[in-house]
Amino acid sequence: MHVLRAYRVSLASLQPNQIVWEPYRDYLGSLPAYCMAGQHIWRSIVPLIHFWVIEGHYPERVLRQFGMKQGVPDNVDTSTELHKITLQGKQEKNWVQEHATHIARWAAHATIAESPPFHGVMSYNDEYMVWYRSITVRHITKETSYWDTLVESQLRIMAKFEPGSESTRTV
Repeated sequence: MHVLRAYRVSLASLQPNQIVWEPYRDYLGSLPAYCMAGQHIWRSIVPLIHFWVIEGHYPERVLRQFGMKQGVPDNVDTSTELHKITLQGKQEKNWVQEHATHIARWAAHATIAESPPFHGVMSYNDEYMVWYRSITVRHITKETSYWDTLVESQLRIMAKFEPGSESTRTV
């Protein structure tokens, strides 16, 4: 617990240009060809299936990892019914038959997450960043919220004036 504050301050003070958005980029070239074959399925929006366990794969939520512009993702409907499934009393169940629709969706790989290439830092006013700020806990400590509060207050004040008016020009 004695280092918790230091870790929080360190995390909270990270800037977007300090984050490795494409963590695998430097390693892809060293992988064998069979690992790189079928790269398009890495971005398939499909159910991931392991016997009775079904979990959605939503790569459109992490397009920055693929060197693409991140857009506002659609809401994800996580099935509570699928998460309730256990093997208790179901050892003889035919999971292929039970999950036939999910298996068919996996086999089709019909939907591939796509977006224009993007490298660098997103603008503060980028549609994704505006959405992200509205749905996340943005500050770990009160001290780290001061700068954002100052910037947002200034932007709200500037929005009340006509662009280019004397009130919005810097001195």
